[in-house]
Amino acid sequence: MEEGLDQWRQEIRALDNEIITRAARRMELALKIGQYKADHQLPVKDFRVEKEIIERTRIMAESMGLSADFAEHLMTLIMGHSVREQNKLHESKRSGSAPSLKNVLVIGGLGRMGRWFSQYFQSIGFQVSIHDIKTEETPENYSRHLDLNTDLSRYEVILLTTPIAATQTLLQSLAKQHVKALIIETSSLKTPVLSGLRALQESGAKVASIHPMFGPDTDLLVDKNILICRGEGLSSEEAAALYFHSTSADLVTIDIDQH
Repeated sequence: MEEGLDQWRQEIRALDNEIITRAARRMELALKIGQYKADHQLPVKDFRVEKEIIERTRIMAESMGLSADFAEHLMTLIMGHSVREQNKLHESKRSGSAPSLKNVLVIGGLGRMGRWFSQYFQSIGFQVSIHDIKTEETPENYSRHLDLNTDLSRYEVILLTTPIAATQTLLQSLAKQHVKALIIETSSLKTPVLSGLRALQESGAKVASIHPMFGPDTDLLVDKNILICRGEGLSSEEAAALYFHSTSADLVTIDIDQH
């Protein structure tokens, strides 16, 4: 009996060694990919690839009689470490934006969530410009938009990641400019910004309201929620379909009056 137990333990030790060896090889390949991305000024994060990996992992686990949740958790740990290591390679390579056909303006882009959304939109093919009152900071590999009263027509999306009080004022200001871009606001409380949203709608602008239920340190969107606030005249569900549907985040639709 003990002989069989020892044999099983030896086999487990061998498998443990193989797991670590395979993980090291995966990290080696991830770093090669990270170096290529850094050299070619490509974004580290690709949330569409993340979604594909998780789906593939769950299917494979189930086919082998393994818990899909366990396999997803294991793969999430591996991917998260890969992303953090690739980010280190990027830090010394940031020197301008890669060419893109689409433009997004992130207002509040030097805040922590502003930086997160800037990286996110870059990862899905946008050229990112930022506007922020923190004029002393360098906008990394993004361009700077200084005056919100000029040159807004070149943007497909304008995203607000600003404090609630500032968001309401900005929405009112954008409404006076008859902006053509899809305007997305991300405030955590919706009642204080409702009048600004209505002003934009009355001006003919397309406006969406979302609430990301995660913080700026998020590397992966697995098991993360984004609230999609619907309401009369809002384009929130359209924005979700266009810009967030391809991720592994859970998109939760809620009436804006109930938020």
